[in-house]
Amino acid sequence: MSSDQQMLAAIAMKTNQDMRYFERIKAICGTKSWTCYICLGKHAVFFLQQDLTRRIHDGWQLFYAHIKGVVQDKTTRKWMRFELNDNKDENWETERLFVQSENRALLLQHLAVNWQTDYMWRLGRVSIFPLSTAEITTEKVEPVVLPFIDHSWREFNQYRFMLQYDFKDQPNAIQADNTGEYVNPQGVSVVVQVHEAMTLDQLTLLRRDHIRWVASEYRIQLVSEEKTFYILRNQQRQKRMNLTGDMSSWHGWEIIIRTPKAAIICLLSRRQYIPPVCNSAQDVGIIMRVPAGGENKDVPNFKQMLLEAHLISDSLCPEATSMPPYRDVVQAKVDALRYDEESFAWIKSHLKLDTRWRKHAKAWVKAILTIYVNDLGHGLGEDKGDDEEDLYEALEETCRMDDCGGDYDNDDSDDFQDATLEKIKDSMIDHLNDRTNASTLLKETDDDQDKVVQNRVRHYWQQRVARYLAWAVDGGVMGAKFTLDIMVQHITQLKEASFKKVESALSFMLHMREKDMDKRYQEAELIPQIRDQNLKDWTFNDRVMQAILSQEYLKKQLGRQKEAWYFECLAHLLQSNASTNLKAYVCRIFMERVVEKKDAQSEEANRRVVPALRDVLEEEGTFLATYASAALVNLSDGDEKVKTMLMSGGIAGLATQNLKTKDDELICYTLMLLVNLTKQPHHRSVIASGGLLPLLYDILTSTYHQCGASSPGKKVSSVSVAGGALKEKLLTQVCILIGHFAIDDGYRLQFLDKDLYGFTVKCLLYIFDCAPAPSPLMCWVMFALKQLCKDDPEQKQEIGAHCIKRMVERLQDKPHEKGPQFIFQSLLLFQMLATHPPNCQMMKRHSLNDVMSQTVDIPACKRGIKDFKEKVERLIADVERETCEDMLM
Repeated sequence: MSSDQQMLAAIAMKTNQDMRYFERIKAICGTKSWTCYICLGKHAVFFLQQDLTRRIHDGWQLFYAHIKGVVQDKTTRKWMRFELNDNKDENWETERLFVQSENRALLLQHLAVNWQTDYMWRLGRVSIFPLSTAEITTEKVEPVVLPFIDHSWREFNQYRFMLQYDFKDQPNAIQADNTGEYVNPQGVSVVVQVHEAMTLDQLTLLRRDHIRWVASEYRIQLVSEEKTFYILRNQQRQKRMNLTGDMSSWHGWEIIIRTPKAAIICLLSRRQYIPPVCNSAQDVGIIMRVPAGGENKDVPNFKQMLLEAHLISDSLCPEATSMPPYRDVVQAKVDALRYDEESFAWIKSHLKLDTRWRKHAKAWVKAILTIYVNDLGHGLGEDKGDDEEDLYEALEETCRMDDCGGDYDNDDSDDFQDATLEKIKDSMIDHLNDRTNASTLLKETDDDQDKVVQNRVRHYWQQRVARYLAWAVDGGVMGAKFTLDIMVQHITQLKEASFKKVESALSFMLHMREKDMDKRYQEAELIPQIRDQNLKDWTFNDRVMQAILSQEYLKKQLGRQKEAWYFECLAHLLQSNASTNLKAYVCRIFMERVVEKKDAQSEEANRRVVPALRDVLEEEGTFLATYASAALVNLSDGDEKVKTMLMSGGIAGLATQNLKTKDDELICYTLMLLVNLTKQPHHRSVIASGGLLPLLYDILTSTYHQCGASSPGKKVSSVSVAGGALKEKLLTQVCILIGHFAIDDGYRLQFLDKDLYGFTVKCLLYIFDCAPAPSPLMCWVMFALKQLCKDDPEQKQEIGAHCIKRMVERLQDKPHEKGPQFIFQSLLLFQMLATHPPNCQMMKRHSLNDVMSQTVDIPACKRGIKDFKEKVERLIADVERETCEDMLM
């Protein structure tokens, strides 16, 4: 993409006009030719020499009003001809200007928009861009790769891909072809969606810096109108072809969804580090919908269509097959530290370019490591074996290597072999103020507005320096031998003077500052900054913060007795503008928290973080909401005060909202949280009033058939494919919640009402038949059935007739392997069913007494079930009493 904002701003300084697009081209007019940059502004096209400082001639500004038409060559993808009118500048020798562009389609797209906008601005009416096609050159261009048999190349929005011949363009309301939608005679449809190219910084701000976040949005939209569905695949996928030698990096994601009417295959591809500037990415989505047919709603040609979808995605390639990187532009942006950490590594490996600050980065790492080695020894405080490499010697060797990717030996920079941390940092920061540096952007000025702008530039530069030095420490110089985690892990072992130096360096790399870049960065202690500030208005380096958290540096600095303060800091991080990965890591801290003995301090710590987690549930996407729900499940377990805070904070409405997202993981953890909250009658009342029961019934009736393991060799169908472990876990929580609500007579009667939730018992009985016997799902479905048949002879009769024989058979089959939970729930269900005399006859007939007597001696039941023997004996006595009374009658 040649619409890089920094480059356009720099070009605008030369042209005195806002720029929209630039590209390196070859231009021919009469007897003269130039290799130059074409720059599209608001009202004119500008032509600049390759150094972007000089014009190609005095007529370098070509107004759109002087372009009467553009002709594109139909034999090649590069050449076009500008038709100029009589008002053109005299420096253009003829009225025909030939232009060779590596990305002609994109250049013409921008040119058409600018030309039409300028036409409306000048004349106040609309006109279509005068674009035509003709044969300009005699050059014949063959395709780089011929398509597969029975396939053809299709083009859409600057990309090409292979597709079977029988797929035809599907017209829409706007145009008849080139819509990106294709349908074959069998009704299989393919939709290609090409997203707008964005810079990596823009993707980060939009929280779409990883393709998995885009995939999450696609998944939610694909199932938004589906009541019954299941996800067969949701994972990363590697692109398997590079048919045009594209130097960009490709990332993929695959989603396969099955609905009763169709199988949906969604393949996402991200083209990253797109030349020529290598700082942008573009997402392409391919959605194939394969309709189901037949009595069983199977998809007989599913495998064939899946391979076809993979071929479309793998053969995807840009139309511009030979777009070279602008190495001089990339080098300038690298020196300005305009790329992120991953981009630095990619540019160095693919373009062999490195920043001019490489020596400073090595010196920075060496200065830090020197402090560690002097204080802790070469092994960083650990026993050093004979074959362990000396880190200090490794760094010395690294510093002697000239791998900077350019000739910087002749610059005026100091020798940093023995420099201090402050000297290295100040040398980089003061580069903008160096009046002897010809490339400095900050000139002396007395204008107040210019000073404000210069200060802002200086503060942004300081922030980028801190980020670059953090990357250098985190493996950018020494790889895994020395990283931020290692640095933070051993920082508390340093001597006091050394600790202060390294802590200052760590604080600078973290670079916690206000988002208002007009204000100066002020170094301060980490803990007060996090505890006392509203971090929504602050920014910092997420990777450094994650190292501080993962190595428990923040927790150690606060002290073990100040857990509430520590949780308060974590809560502030959740409420900040931190990245998704950092917030997810903070949630994992709460998910993995184990409190051996709850006290006032641990309860206070929990209460301080609950509001922040609730905000994540409400404001963030499904991914973070899932992590926050899992964290709240752990924090609310056995903590009544946390439950009260959640209920008073409106968790019922948020839970209902999350259950409607159709994200299985989020739904599962939301149900687990509701399980914790519905143990109290007044909580159940509030949650039920929020609309939970209809959603619970909807989840049960749409998911119950996915409780068992799928049989090998079955076709893809909505009734034969298992939902997997996640579906079973989800159904387990549904059963627990039904059991909790069935404790109250009013809700139990609602579940048994045939006109309201009439299929509840039938779905539970289906799960009882199909779920694996020792699984948690089987245990809790018996719990739900027990609660539902309470005080209802008709339900006891139905459930007993269906379950008693099967339960006895399962207990007879290797009872020692069933586990105490299964045996205990079976016992409770037997006790409930035994209150109905006909069930006792059935239990007697199937020898329940003998089977239960065998379970008494199981060691796990003796240890895990309180008064187990007495309960079994009571059940046997009840059965014997009822059967004896019936015999006497």
